[in-house]
Amino acid sequence: MEIRKITSEERVLFAEMDAYAFGEQKEGPAPDTVLDTIDPAETIGCFVDGNMVAGLRNHQFRQAVRGEVKSLSGIGCVCSYPEHRNKGYVRELMKSAFLDMRDRKMSVSMLGPFRESYYAAFEYVTANSDAYLAVPLNAFLHYLREPAGENWEFERMDYREARPVYSAFMRETAPRQYHGYLLCDEISDAKWADQFKNKVFLIVKKGGVVQAVAQYRLKGFMDRGEMIIGEMIWRDIAGRNALFGFISRHRDQVETVKMRIPFGLNFYQWLNDTMPPLEMKVGAGGWMVRIIDPVAALADIPVDGEGSVTFALTDQYCSWNNGVYRLTSRAGRLQMERVEESTGNRMNIQGLTALLYGTLPTVELIARDWIHTTGDDVDVCLDTWFPVRPIFSTFMF
Repeated sequence: MEIRKITSEERVLFAEMDAYAFGEQKEGPAPDTVLDTIDPAETIGCFVDGNMVAGLRNHQFRQAVRGEVKSLSGIGCVCSYPEHRNKGYVRELMKSAFLDMRDRKMSVSMLGPFRESYYAAFEYVTANSDAYLAVPLNAFLHYLREPAGENWEFERMDYREARPVYSAFMRETAPRQYHGYLLCDEISDAKWADQFKNKVFLIVKKGGVVQAVAQYRLKGFMDRGEMIIGEMIWRDIAGRNALFGFISRHRDQVETVKMRIPFGLNFYQWLNDTMPPLEMKVGAGGWMVRIIDPVAALADIPVDGEGSVTFALTDQYCSWNNGVYRLTSRAGRLQMERVEESTGNRMNIQGLTALLYGTLPTVELIARDWIHTTGDDVDVCLDTWFPVRPIFSTFMF
């Protein structure tokens, strides 16, 4: 068995295996538009007797974590042929991926699992999925009036034209609003096209300054008409109202608006007369997250209160993380460092990950034995620093 990065020529083999594993087989060879999205530098293959039997992609992204932007490993396209499954090949791939993350200085990792228990064995922690909402467009009609004031502009663009302004606005606004949000401003043109080529981009400006953006697609007409919004964000309430006003202008074309929204959001406050049919559902399987480099992952995270906690950390797969650390809050920011001292506090990498991403309160982490503390003062400190918070990310990989 050989585990290594694939070559450019082997992208075809990986694309065929990926298509087989995820039910996207098509006649003929993979087109160049598909091959261009596969970067050999981030694609790891498992080879037996010279044949590719399994593989995965270790994408490099940036992620907003509690307001700070971190280097993220996005694990995707984990695939193999059925005759090569249950032989430990993917386990070896994941071990290799952890080393690749370390070498590429990725501090955190995220994936969308096919089965949560499988990746929990690699010490990934389940966060949450996003929510999906479908409402009648009539619920937006109270936004139909023109935005207050002058100099409002609505500009529709295709994915190529919109990329610079859209990326800049998301880079500026999303980290402050969305925890766990994946920034895609630095991805390749091929990945950008693969994600957004069939979307319409809306840029809302006032006085020439961007106030809100959205990307969406339209499907059907009249009683079957749908506006499917993949993402939207605004600078302030005025920008939000202007964006919703644009949506309302489709009233003779669209009956239903579908959107992806943060888990737990009280969307009723956006709408008016939300009579049936209204549907809300949660995506199957939540995002899973993991810390790869604890010092980099915790650095500069904003918190309430001052204090210091020393603890022993254990990590089964990233053994370089094992040791004793001191986590300190100074001027509202966390810093973490290795120390040479003894402590009764301990946690595994799942416990620290759950704290950082806000998936569980300290009492639940203690009950799971992911954390053991020496007293209530430590528990209160951790709960103050790491309030439970859902993540929200719309970019699929």
